[in-house]
Amino acid sequence: MPKTITRNGKLYQLAPHNLRVDSRGWKVSKGDKELLEPPSKDMWQIIGGKEDGEQLFTWDAGMREAEKQGLLVPTDDELKILMKTKKDVPNLIFTGYRYTDSTYYYRGTSTYYWSSTQADASTAWSRSLYSSFTTVYRYPYTKAYGFSIRCLIRTSESVSSSLPSLSATPKWQEVTTATRSDGITTDGKTITINEVTKSLEEWQNYGKKIAAGIKKCKAINSK
Repeated sequence: MPKTITRNGKLYQLAPHNLRVDSRGWKVSKGDKELLEPPSKDMWQIIGGKEDGEQLFTWDAGMREAEKQGLLVPTDDELKILMKTKKDVPNLIFTGYRYTDSTYYYRGTSTYYWSSTQADASTAWSRSLYSSFTTVYRYPYTKAYGFSIRCLIRTSESVSSSLPSLSATPKWQEVTTATRSDGITTDGKTITINEVTKSLEEWQNYGKKIAAGIKKCKAINSK
């Protein structure tokens, strides 16, 4: 099971893939022929190999692009929970990183993720993962480096948790039919929402399907 964190009363986990933005019109970087870059020169896309299509961002660009897509970037404290070992990162790709002198390092052997937490005016907290080690390292790097971004997505549990649990409230058990103020009716065995009646298990499975659909949509939009 993926690790989860709670933010504003909602459950989140790491997205299945790294953040991506529309790269149409980007050109090969003059500093490194393995990368494409836009005129802003604060984002880069890797060319060829297993890493083909993966993108790197300065800290400012990563926060900006995630916000444009309505996505959340985990904080440093949240990454302490979500990213303890390499196994915690689904579909992990060792993208390397782009240094401030335009040099592209460690492709295929390491990857670096920004958190949304600044260490000071010029650095932000990050995580470093290496192909040869299981440990995830925490360090504040200069914001001008090009790192990957792994956003948060809502978990299926956060959707199903809004439905009544198997241990229904005592009032529901004491009466034949109960109607909540939000229009949900139950007889203790089935639940009716907007005149649609299903068993508790069916509603929970329905909630999980909705969550899976949302997850797929966000994954497609992040590419």
